[in-house]
Amino acid sequence: MLSFPSKVDTWLAAVLLLAPLVSVGVAVAATMSSGTGGLVAWITPLLVLAIYSLVLWPIRYDVDAEHLVIRFGRFRKRILLRDIIRVTPSHNPLSSPALSLDRLLITYGERKWVLISPADRTGFAAAIRERVPDAVIDERLLPR
Repeated sequence: MLSFPSKVDTWLAAVLLLAPLVSVGVAVAATMSSGTGGLVAWITPLLVLAIYSLVLWPIRYDVDAEHLVIRFGRFRKRILLRDIIRVTPSHNPLSSPALSLDRLLITYGERKWVLISPADRTGFAAAIRERVPDAVIDERLLPR
């Protein structure tokens, strides 16, 4: 099995780090100013961290002999490799299991698609090409 971690855009990492940092700052300030009543303010940073652990960490894409397994946090999406029709570059900002806007659009099955952002796009495309020779892989993604 080959594993491809998600590429991480610096600006997105900064935005994602900002939410827990600000909520921790607010919780500390509330605790210092109101004592035990400020403990309620710790619910927000704990909730943010729980959500992150559910959907953000880890994000990776595993390719085995039969499946592309997209892992995002505690969730997994399995796509049969034989169902993959096309792999093309994309910068579509729609919500997806990707930490970068430098994405790949995977078209599979009957009008289905998913956006992913493997850090090694060339290696990922080569792995798909090797396992699914009939899939249309954008030439910009293949090794030269």
